[in-house]
Amino acid sequence: MSGKKIFIAIIGLVMCLVFPFPSMAGEHLVDQAQCRNVEELITVIRGMYNQTNRGPYVTEGNQVLRTRDDGSAVLRSAVVTGDPLVDPVMKTYGYQTYSLEFYYDNPDYDKSYVSGTNGPNFIYAVIDNREYRYYFQGNSMIRRIGPEGTVSDNPKTNEFLNLLYQAGCYYQKNPASYSSVRSLQQESIVFGPNYYVMQKDIVVQAGILESFEEGNGEYGIFTIDKNTQISNRIQEEVTWREGDNGYSWLKRYLETEPADGGYVVSLDCLRVNTTGNHVDVIEGIFASH
Repeated sequence: MSGKKIFIAIIGLVMCLVFPFPSMAGEHLVDQAQCRNVEELITVIRGMYNQTNRGPYVTEGNQVLRTRDDGSAVLRSAVVTGDPLVDPVMKTYGYQTYSLEFYYDNPDYDKSYVSGTNGPNFIYAVIDNREYRYYFQGNSMIRRIGPEGTVSDNPKTNEFLNLLYQAGCYYQKNPASYSSVRSLQQESIVFGPNYYVMQKDIVVQAGILESFEEGNGEYGIFTIDKNTQISNRIQEEVTWREGDNGYSWLKRYLETEPADGGYVVSLDCLRVNTTGNHVDVIEGIFASH
């Protein structure tokens, strides 16, 4: 392994230690859960819900945070109509208005864990004035309660529900942690499991490699879409296909096994040019394979 690759590996490890990423954030919602202790888990989730809404926590913007000496954890995030991540999803599926509350594990309730840092355990949703309740264990939906009050345990899911879950994973981090909005020119972004395929966009929560080399430690949120160009270096990758743009190639690259030329978590990084948080060009890859 080259010196540059070793350095990237070290940086990836350091970022995971000092700025921990959810280990399964962005994992696709399973088609149908097979949970056998749904009622027991629902009792715990409701206990956490009550604890979060009644406890002495800190509110910052649209989030409720549990603060400790070793950092803060997001207990609840709320988004409403106009949210840039969720709006395109709702419009695709024909919905006009929405209010979503994402609830996460709160160990202050009986020192319990259901989903940990792997996403929401509960979503309370009002969509076009109709109420829905979704309960999760990790990336498995264990209960759905519809606006008519019907209860379905281990229901079949779909892409719309998966995208709501992805949004819940995304908002589990405090946005203040990703403070960098500057444009990048020939700089490299390093991201672990924190990427979200949201229809026509890939949203990446990443560290800026050159900033770490200088001892600054910047993190940013970056968007790759069909307008993202790819250089000739990317066309040398085995995952590239004729006609690819940044979105189509990166989605395939992320979904390909490392042994087949795909993405290696916390080791690969992309050399990019950006305008703010939009990736204009993916220039190349520092890769371990």
